[in-house]
Amino acid sequence: MSRSAILALDTAPRDYFSLVVLRSSGEHRQCHFDIAGNGHVESLAPNIEKLLTSENITFDDIERIAVNTGPGSFSGIRAGIATARALSQATDIPLVGISQTELLAISASQHSKRKGTLLVVLNAGAHLFLQAFSQGETIEALASPQSLPHDEASAYCRNFENPLLIGNGAHLLEGFQTFEEFPAPDSLLLATLAARREPADTPVIPVYIRPPDAKLPQQ
Repeated sequence: MSRSAILALDTAPRDYFSLVVLRSSGEHRQCHFDIAGNGHVESLAPNIEKLLTSENITFDDIERIAVNTGPGSFSGIRAGIATARALSQATDIPLVGISQTELLAISASQHSKRKGTLLVVLNAGAHLFLQAFSQGETIEALASPQSLPHDEASAYCRNFENPLLIGNGAHLLEGFQTFEEFPAPDSLLLATLAARREPADTPVIPVYIRPPDAKLPQQ
């Protein structure tokens, strides 16, 4: 049996999700779905089935399943990972998890002429979620993600020489160069990266920017 396609699920955005089937030839079919009125959970599985059917692909053709591990929409990340894990367990297809911060860093690097440290900064309200990446032949994380108050985030950024800040929280920190003119990463970039990764090296571990707003009632 020859498995030669990758199925990628990007459920990090709040208002939509994207799916893609990427064949080893480079041909692909990508779909974006608005989730207004429907949650990720209700929309995800049936649209995966529709996508595979439209491409005349079965799970016997899928080499690996890639999923965005976040941070992003809490419910979206949870639904995407749960769906990817369920599909993997049912079909024995290996999983590849790639974080939203790495996807942002790679997309920015592909469109920026400036090299050096990239700092992904995501707005989490009272805190900022940050992760630093080096730009070389590959994009490499320089440190684990940090969740810091704004003043501490600014001090943290100064630990890096002349960093370039990207992400929806970059403009909240003064005194740093920012870069915004690059496309948002999506399922196609996710699938392209997954084709080069080993599942054993890319575990699917969710990254949440902050706890969900909804709280369980206290006992």
